Amino acid sequence: SVVPLGKMVERVPLAAALGRVTFTEVLAVDNVPNWPRAKAYGYAICSADTQQATPRQPWQPSWVFERDMPVKPNWNQEPFDFALPPGHVIHIDEGDPLPLGADTVLPAFRPELRAYFSNASRLKIKRPIPPGWFTTPVGEDYPAGAPLLPAGIRLRPEHISLLLRAGLREVEVVKRPRVAIVYAGHQLNTASEALTLPLQLMLQQLGHAQVPVLHVPTGAHDHHRQAEAQWLKEYDLFLNVAPNGGFKRHISSLSFAKRVLAADAGRSEGIQMGDSDPRSETIEVPFDRTTPQGREIGVDYYEDHAVYLSLDKHTPDSLLLLEIVLPHLLDAMEHTDYHGRDWQTLPCALPFTRLGQWRCNV
Repeated sequence: SVVPLGKMVERVPLAAALGRVTFTEVLAVDNVPNWPRAKAYGYAICSADTQQATPRQPWQPSWVFERDMPVKPNWNQEPFDFALPPGHVIHIDEGDPLPLGADTVLPAFRPELRAYFSNASRLKIKRPIPPGWFTTPVGEDYPAGAPLLPAGIRLRPEHISLLLRAGLREVEVVKRPRVAIVYAGHQLNTASEALTLPLQLMLQQLGHAQVPVLHVPTGAHDHHRQAEAQWLKEYDLFLNVAPNGGFKRHISSLSFAKRVLAADAGRSEGIQMGDSDPRSETIEVPFDRTTPQGREIGVDYYEDHAVYLSLDKHTPDSLLLLEIVLPHLLDAMEHTDYHGRDWQTLPCALPFTRLGQWRCNV
């Protein structure tokens, strides 16, 4: 049976998005910042109140002291609802939102601005203060709808912080490859656990918490042929655990031809990397492109593949090699894309291109 190519995307809350790969470009929902904010510690004022100020006739505003207010402003509230009365000023910290009615900030402790104000016994504004002084306008960092992160980036803590500030609570990410461990042996016991448990712990560290062990009893070839067709629908990556080389996949278990992707796939020990089985219809895409060698016209073939890594012998060296290889393989499977990330028509588990009838490239 054929597994159709499907949409490899899921929407997850940001609390669960750390380490995941963005599926599409992420856009801001809100403006960042979403309220005018102070760039310096000083005085929040309305610039219109200062337009008549001169050194001979300075403007003397009235103070608003938070300690005298029955209901103090909540500087972390969104939206910020504190309004500055006309003709008044209030102390403001760097990063705080401007009160309603205020449109500029006069920084304190700036000797170069002494021509504009004095604050000996009482604040006196000696020159008109232009609007927007030392303030961050709405959307200066990112306006609503602006691109925040590109597609295909693995989310780090600073990315999560940025998305939260931009009003997002969920994000579309690439589905993680579905991984299964295939154990071939007489029965699942302590000996088999010594092979499978390290792999499960390794995958758990890589973000795959629930990795099943699919048991294929020795000699149950018919059962394996039936089970593998179903497994291809349910999993993208298989880790074959074969104690002492006792289990080999059967090419005849599926109607598809087996693809050998490694130049030295016939080694008798270590990791055999990496067989794959196509599980979709082949998609033919005509191309007409110019290369350094000249113009090329032909057809590219794309298939959705399930991938196999075979651990032929259980040795510390083979586990060490798998520990090195596995993170890179899983990362590549999450970053797969075709023709400008055309996921709607050509998503797959592992990029596999057949250029011509006899040549295979990965």
